[in-house]
Amino acid sequence: MQAQPELMRQQREWREARARLTRPAKVVVQEKSVIDTLKAELADAAARIRERDRKIAILELDVADRDARILSQAEMISHLQDDAPEITEEKRPVSAIIGEVLDLFPDVTWSEVAGVRREKRLIRPRQLCMYELSRQRPDLSLPRLGRIFNRDHTTVLYSVQKIRAEKEQA
Repeated sequence: MQAQPELMRQQREWREARARLTRPAKVVVQEKSVIDTLKAELADAAARIRERDRKIAILELDVADRDARILSQAEMISHLQDDAPEITEEKRPVSAIIGEVLDLFPDVTWSEVAGVRREKRLIRPRQLCMYELSRQRPDLSLPRLGRIFNRDHTTVLYSVQKIRAEKEQA
């Protein structure tokens, strides 16, 4: 009769073992879906972080570019103040200053300098005209000089800085 309780104990253990083996399958499936969900959320978060990092890098470049332009303009203003002739009541006319520069280039006319063409033979006279105007007429702003030459003020800034650097090296 001893065998009967032993057999019942073994059967009970076997049922419990079978129940444990079949139950975890459902838990594992649930854990896999949770893991997949977490992986998807992690991938989304990583993508958002990469996008945010890209935007931050673009903004940092924009800030660096803005700072460089500010420094460049401040340097130009300081040079304009250093190079500025004493301001008298009479200011030389723009046409006279441009005429003096264009006398050095007999094959170039004012309409070509102020025009839209970008031929190599026109670049140097145009830059010299911009430089001389900015030097002799410090009362004219860069945007104003740009309007005279039908150019952007940054083009005038570049021309003035380029000619000034060449004259300092010479």
